[in-house]
Amino acid sequence: MPRFARFSFRSTCASVNLRFGQLTLRSTCDKTMGSIGHLLTRRGIQLETPVRPVAGAATRAPLTKYLWRAYPRLHAFKKALANAAGGKTFRYPAPDPADRELLGQLARAEAIQWDRARNLVSCPQPWARAYLTGAWLEEFAALAARAGGADEVFFSQRVAWWASSRPADGGPRKRINEIDVIARRGGVLSFTSCKALTPIYDGADRQHIRDSMLEADYWRSHFLGGDGRAVLLVATDLIDEVRQNRPRCPGLFDVARVVEVDFLGSDLPGFEAVAEAYRRHW
Repeated sequence: MPRFARFSFRSTCASVNLRFGQLTLRSTCDKTMGSIGHLLTRRGIQLETPVRPVAGAATRAPLTKYLWRAYPRLHAFKKALANAAGGKTFRYPAPDPADRELLGQLARAEAIQWDRARNLVSCPQPWARAYLTGAWLEEFAALAARAGGADEVFFSQRVAWWASSRPADGGPRKRINEIDVIARRGGVLSFTSCKALTPIYDGADRQHIRDSMLEADYWRSHFLGGDGRAVLLVATDLIDEVRQNRPRCPGLFDVARVVEVDFLGSDLPGFEAVAEAYRRHW
């Protein structure tokens, strides 16, 4: 057996997944059914209101899927948007057809207002600013998880848990966190962390990605137990096709294998490819 092969065994019922030299055996047994809320409660986590099921992302699904493919253009636009606080109008020349297509898509979805003749753009709606600066990726992951076999999916979901402390300090204290995507297939839960970073990996985001990977592993191991799953989805091209499809960041893929976090990037060319990665995830 090649020395780089690594086994992970979770159940006597298993499927095989081979990726970058990693052989993973994953449970495919039927689990006791229960809702996300029920399963989290058993693990000491409570869903906070409002609950955000994946159906809430359906109305923007075509735009969300388009942004996965157009992210390099969106990344440049997002920088200009960040400098125009409060929805102020700003100049954004779009000489390239791909830039004009992006602005046209956003304008038709009423995410921005675009004066094509004067190259003026504004984004006055708070929901649109949140969506374009990162929430779109959470919606994309939620849609992909659902298409990839999840029975139930929530996105941008706030959860509460109780941290232990000394009785003198008042006992357990309530903590609030937001999980980008929580998915369930049967009785198995999965957390996804989403990061809209540099479009092509160049090393600048290495520590950020590594920290996010370890955080996803913490949530999985601490709250989901042995059958729990975790995904880190980044809108970053992680694979160098010119160099025979080598990972641009082999060290991060090594960390992902060790902590058993599925590490997915925008080298997956479209929505169906990401949905297929979620199918293998289970």
